[in-house]
Amino acid sequence: MVARNFCIGMLTAKPATTPNSSPISSPPPQIAMRSWGRTTRQNTRRGDAPSWGTKPFPKGERSGQFVVLASGFDGDKDALPIRTDARIVAATLKAGDSADYPLGVARRAYLVPAKGELEVNGVRLNARDGAAIAQEDVVTVKALSDAEIVLVDAA
Repeated sequence: MVARNFCIGMLTAKPATTPNSSPISSPPPQIAMRSWGRTTRQNTRRGDAPSWGTKPFPKGERSGQFVVLASGFDGDKDALPIRTDARIVAATLKAGDSADYPLGVARRAYLVPAKGELEVNGVRLNARDGAAIAQEDVVTVKALSDAEIVLVDAA
C-alpha cells in the first residue's frame, strides 16, 4: 500500500473596509490543497517538491454539478495538478438539487459536506460528516438544504 496525504482547507476572507467604513468586496471562497508523500504516478520523478495551489469553489454558473479542482488525470486540464491517480471535486447545490459523480465500482471516495445536509446514495449526512464510499458505480448526492460538498476520488 502506498501512503498518500492531502490537506484540504477552505479559505475565506472577511470583507475589508475603507477608512470611511464602506465595505470592499472579498474574494470568493477557495479550496487550498497541499500534497506530499509517495506518488502513485509512474511518470513522476522521484523527489519532486511538494506544491501548493488554490482553486475557486464552484459557484455561479459552475454550481449544480461536480467540478474538478485537483487531479492526477491527464484529461482534467483546468484542475490543479496532483501526482497520484486521484481527483478532488466539489459541488454547490441548492436545496432539492442533486448531482451524480461517476465513481466506478473499483474506486473509492471520501465525501464531506462542508455546509448543509445531504442524502448520498440514500444515506443522510449533516455538515462536516464524512462518508467513505466503496463499490458504488455512481455517487448520487441530493441536497436537503443548500450545500457545499467536497469529494476525494481515489483508487
